[in-house]
Amino acid sequence: MSPKQQRLHPKANPYEVVDIDDFLKDIQRSPPGSKSIYTSTSSSPTGDCFVRLPFEIYNEIASYLPTADVLGLRLVSRAFVPIYWSQAFWRTRFWPNSDRGFLFEIWHQHDMEDWRALYRRTSNSRLPPGLQNRQRVWKLGLALRNILDAKWMNTSSVSCLEGRTQADFNWKRVSGKFPEKPRPTSLNKYPMFHDGCQEFKKGHVLIPHDLAQIVVYLVRDGDARYISGLKFISAGEQKICLGYCTDELVVVDTPALRGFTVAVGSKGIRGLRIMAIPESLKKWIGSHDRCPQTKRLITDGPLIALEAGFDGFKLVSLAAGEERTFHNSSIDCNKSLHNHALWYPKIPNRELCLSDMCLTGQNLALDEYQPLCWVRFGGLRGDRLRSLRGITIPSCGLPWIRFHYAQGSSPVTLGRGRPEPKQVSRFSINGPSGEIIENIEIQVTEEGMLKSFKISTNHGREFLSSKWGEEPPIRLAYPPGTIITGIFGSYDYRFGLMSLGLMSVKI
Repeated sequence: MSPKQQRLHPKANPYEVVDIDDFLKDIQRSPPGSKSIYTSTSSSPTGDCFVRLPFEIYNEIASYLPTADVLGLRLVSRAFVPIYWSQAFWRTRFWPNSDRGFLFEIWHQHDMEDWRALYRRTSNSRLPPGLQNRQRVWKLGLALRNILDAKWMNTSSVSCLEGRTQADFNWKRVSGKFPEKPRPTSLNKYPMFHDGCQEFKKGHVLIPHDLAQIVVYLVRDGDARYISGLKFISAGEQKICLGYCTDELVVVDTPALRGFTVAVGSKGIRGLRIMAIPESLKKWIGSHDRCPQTKRLITDGPLIALEAGFDGFKLVSLAAGEERTFHNSSIDCNKSLHNHALWYPKIPNRELCLSDMCLTGQNLALDEYQPLCWVRFGGLRGDRLRSLRGITIPSCGLPWIRFHYAQGSSPVTLGRGRPEPKQVSRFSINGPSGEIIENIEIQVTEEGMLKSFKISTNHGREFLSSKWGEEPPIRLAYPPGTIITGIFGSYDYRFGLMSLGLMSVKI
């Protein structure tokens, strides 16, 4: 096949594949493997409950699992070893929801002798371009079907807030990135948006005082996993629902609820970590790696109410409501920013000193999607400061700040870690001789966005990111008795770093 023909295959009709019949006929039909190849030579391990089941039962269990999981189970339970030679199991790999479901021409074939051989011969590397394209489209279709199968749940059979109003609670809110509403024009009555998410439905519920279980429903959008709905079940089996139910769910036993640690992306809520009473964190549900996280929805007292917003299939906003008597207006700034900001790539530990006064430049709205990215260039307790050798920034703009170390250590970057451009500004730091960053001053524009910064070291040296303007400089504060070991700031893909703040640890 010519390169031109190969390029055309992604545009081809995936239903009609040229030479599909010839391809299937060419597959070798070897006799099915004998189960006698596997012979047990030792007694079953203690606690392996599967060995007590008949082969037909765990063969049925295996039919509903991904192939990789079944093959991995053989390392855990000897009962699953014969599955490898089971023709019945390999035939299930060609069911519509399984690995080879896209080969629907053979769904009704009953004369196939070796399904395992067929599985090997239809791996992606052995498929002709037409079937590779069908496999691609099939996977997209399955993902879309899972989204379309999500069903909206009725909120509950009782009044949502039982006569109370939203004003009766203190609310803390987390959401994806809601774009500014574009104004319709004569040419575009229904303007589109290109980033973030939209909210079409919203619900309010009271959390049962005798809460027993929480059910979290999940949905996939491409490679990303999102929260699609929540169900709260009381000890009396009263069910209060929010959002969409799907086939993928996690059930958590929890007698009382103090809120959630939330992982949220621009398109919606990606993951939740339940905080129970007494204070204990459950495991993450959904996705949280490489995703902004916040403790904003952990309340000072019991969580009383929830407000949830949804688009067509997933959770895009979540607000926690607590009684006003538990609201603490005297929370210190360090705790406030640590608990309430949206942090990327994860929430910094409490040993790092930071406060609202550290963040200068763009104002931080704690109810909007404004992640703060951060790097700890000095290590956990300043142990990497002796290895620090320099800083680089692009000569044009300020999309990132990069910290370099002695040979053998990878640099760390605040902002977008793009490849090193040809023109950069460099500032050397003699970490081995004890030189450290002692102060950072910034200048901001009239709109409050970061314009430039100046670094001063304890050796009396300075580094300017760009020409110092006439605007009065602002020195970033940090607590006395600490040393600077990290920086953080908000980032915008159009303008780069919008603000800067300092992280420090006690000496």
